[in-house]
Amino acid sequence: PRAADRHGLAHRSGGLFILGRVDRCSESEGRRRCLRWLQIVARDGDRFVPGYLPAFQVAAVDDWVRAEGGLPRAQLLSSSIEGELARYLLVVRLADNQLHQVVIERPCEEGHFESIELRVRANEAELRPRGKTPLHIELSPSMDARDASADAPPASDTRKP
Repeated sequence: PRAADRHGLAHRSGGLFILGRVDRCSESEGRRRCLRWLQIVARDGDRFVPGYLPAFQVAAVDDWVRAEGGLPRAQLLSSSIEGELARYLLVVRLADNQLHQVVIERPCEEGHFESIELRVRANEAELRPRGKTPLHIELSPSMDARDASADAPPASDTRKP
C-alpha cells in the first residue's frame, strides 16, 4: 500500500471488528520470541481501515469477567512469549472506575499460551490454568506499581507463579 495507507488509528469511539489472531514469532540467539496480534477492521467515520493491533491493546467489550455487582471487572489478554515464558496483561476496572493493569508471567505450554480461566471476586482475581495451581491476585490501585528491576514493563508489576 501507499505510505499514507500503511498505518492508521483505531479510535475508542469508533467500531473495532476483530477478525482473527496471529502469533508472529522470530528466533534470535536461540531464543524464540512471539507477539500476539489481532487482525482487525477499524471504523473511522464512514471509512473502514483493515490492519493489525497488538493483542494486549484490545479489551473486547464482551470479554469482561465481572464480579458480583458489576465492579471490579477484568480481562486477561495474551501478550507475548519470550523463550519459555508467556506474558499476559491483566486489565482491571476497579470501583474507582479507573483501569489498572499488571503483567503476569507463566511458563509456556508447549511453546503456546496456556488456557487460563479468569474469575473475579470483590477484591481478587483468580487465574486458573488447566490442571495447575490457581494464581490469586489482589485487585487494588497498587497493582499498577512499577517493579524496581530494569526488565519490568512500564506501569506494571511482573508477577510470576
